[in-house]
Amino acid sequence: MGPSRLWLLVLLVTLAGCKSEQERHLEALEADWRRTSGNVPAGDAERVAHFEAFLQRFPAQHPHGNPHAAQARQQLEEARTQLRERLAAEEQRRRLAESVRPVIEEALFLLAGRIEDIWRDTHVARLEHAGVHLVTRGTFMERAWMRLKGPPLTALRKTLGASIYDTTKKRYDPDALAKFLDVAWLPPDTPLLGTLTQKLYPVFRRRLRYELLLYTSLAKNYAPRREELEKDFGLLQLLQRNHRLGDPVSYWAEVRHRGEKDRRLFYGYLYYRQNVDGLMGIAPGEVDHLDVGFWVRRFEDGTARMLGDFLRKVAQAYDAAWLASVDAGAFKPFMAEKAWIHSEYSPWRDASQIRYHKTWPKGDGIEHMLGEDPEPTFITHHKLVRFDPPEPPEEFHDTTTGDRLLRLPTELRSIFQGPEPRQLVGLMKDSKVFELDPTSLEQRSKLSNHYELEITGVLAMSPDGGFLVAGARRWNNGDSSPRVVIENMRNGAREEEMYQSLTATTLATSEKAAIVAGQAGDETEVRFRIQPERERLLLKTRGPLALHPTLPLLVSGEQATELWDLDTGTLVQTFREETPVKQRAFDASGRYLSSFGAKAVYLDTFDAEARKLVAGKKLAAGTPTGQWLPGAQGHLLVHDGSVARVVDAGSGETVGRSVRALGVLGTFHDGKALLRGLNGSDAFVWSFELPPPPEAEVADSEE
Repeated sequence: MGPSRLWLLVLLVTLAGCKSEQERHLEALEADWRRTSGNVPAGDAERVAHFEAFLQRFPAQHPHGNPHAAQARQQLEEARTQLRERLAAEEQRRRLAESVRPVIEEALFLLAGRIEDIWRDTHVARLEHAGVHLVTRGTFMERAWMRLKGPPLTALRKTLGASIYDTTKKRYDPDALAKFLDVAWLPPDTPLLGTLTQKLYPVFRRRLRYELLLYTSLAKNYAPRREELEKDFGLLQLLQRNHRLGDPVSYWAEVRHRGEKDRRLFYGYLYYRQNVDGLMGIAPGEVDHLDVGFWVRRFEDGTARMLGDFLRKVAQAYDAAWLASVDAGAFKPFMAEKAWIHSEYSPWRDASQIRYHKTWPKGDGIEHMLGEDPEPTFITHHKLVRFDPPEPPEEFHDTTTGDRLLRLPTELRSIFQGPEPRQLVGLMKDSKVFELDPTSLEQRSKLSNHYELEITGVLAMSPDGGFLVAGARRWNNGDSSPRVVIENMRNGAREEEMYQSLTATTLATSEKAAIVAGQAGDETEVRFRIQPERERLLLKTRGPLALHPTLPLLVSGEQATELWDLDTGTLVQTFREETPVKQRAFDASGRYLSSFGAKAVYLDTFDAEARKLVAGKKLAAGTPTGQWLPGAQGHLLVHDGSVARVVDAGSGETVGRSVRALGVLGTFHDGKALLRGLNGSDAFVWSFELPPPPEAEVADSEE
């Protein structure tokens, strides 16, 4: 064999053992496709990237082709469609959460302000919303809270109704409700209203527990009997038409009149009467037939299970030990022989004579269901009934800010602080005046030892805190004529003779009680205490009074603001004819005048050189009241409906933090205000930082 033939043979063998480029391409493509199709990620975004990478490695336009390109593109499009749908659903959920979450927070903030201190299961709530602070203690007791009034709850009802409640079918939409519960879920450790959800939960725990117990009882005792109850409802209609219902007990009266058309109302009353709450250990008074009716409606529209599971989810996350006891059957039918009753008229007392005896009706037929329970006991609604001994409430005292909650020993109308820091005078609900302990607010002693003198409840404290001017009535020798008395807070001396004929429904006093003004009817009478030789001054004016602290000037008027010169007894200025004024006062410096109208607060400036008032700021408000801070010039404490705030008279801006409260009882010289608590039995000592005194005042103190 020649060399040429040998090389030819070698070349043929070599070519026979080599693969073409196309063959190598297809082998690699098949191996890659097996890996790609066999390990598809679960996530839609990962699947998109997965198939995009495959098509980039082996594009359909490759010279050697890609037999799996069509299948890869199909799966890529499916993944992209799923990704778009998921992103759209997430965006929809985000928008829903953005619209619902603020409304829920505002509603929770409002509801937390309605908690009751029942001396049992009481917890402190310290929250913040939209710059307003809330400090109160109690537990949430409101039944059917969605019917409560208030802008936040109205907004929540509107938000829920637009997306969840089907007005045509008059039922909740399960899909929409599921979406709402999804965004409404707040796991533990979620920041909410300036605190964490697990710290806020105890305030609402009592109500949520009862709702879950009620649902559990109805799911067992109502849901399986719905078809059977239709027969009972038909019997009720028959009895109604034949007038055989007789005179049912009071809470069946509405069933007699409306039950013929309203199944839900019938079922709600029926199961409330059959002790569906007591079967789960719920004490009487914690739920009513309207709560039962709510769950009956949810069983009808198919959302009861969804809401019940959501309540269980909340309990599992925040109240796991209690939920485990429920699942273990720890709750037995309620039977109590001892209760504690509390009302606004009496303190807690042992009511062991009160007995509750409820039994589940036996037998069938509406006649038996309408029968009375043996030995029923009813308690009026204004009384709170608890079946465990009352416990001391949780205390609250913030050592950082000085805020604290005080138990009100009696009903206070207002407080006045004397010249000494610990000298406190309280006007009670019955118009009696007592010296109070500034720490506990307990009554020390009655301000006056003259038993024949009765304070009428009209009081004014001089700006320096040294003199208390009070309207009074003396009961002595048949003389019951009204008068005004002045108590010297420094030495306890009383001045009365000079003011025996001064009748007042409104009082005002200047610094050191140098001038006292009282108003009754259409006349205002002015007395000059440090100038007893001066005759009294009678002015034809009426309305809230304000005496300048250091100058002989008086402001009065109802519809207009009138400035009177007391040296001459003449009217020197009249301005502003707007809404009627119900309260006015000068600040301690006499530079600013506050006037509280029906829907606004006016802050005017007094020009001492011209002796004229200059119209200043107008603050919009609902039903405002307030008073000047004693330790800061030009700062006014304003209470507007349910919020208290400090306003700078010069700028009209709010200074510091605002707080929720029912009213203002008074202010202290050390930068504290005593506010009426939200639950009615507490007073909230609100500490605010006093602004620095003016430079001139600082210079005077240094000299």
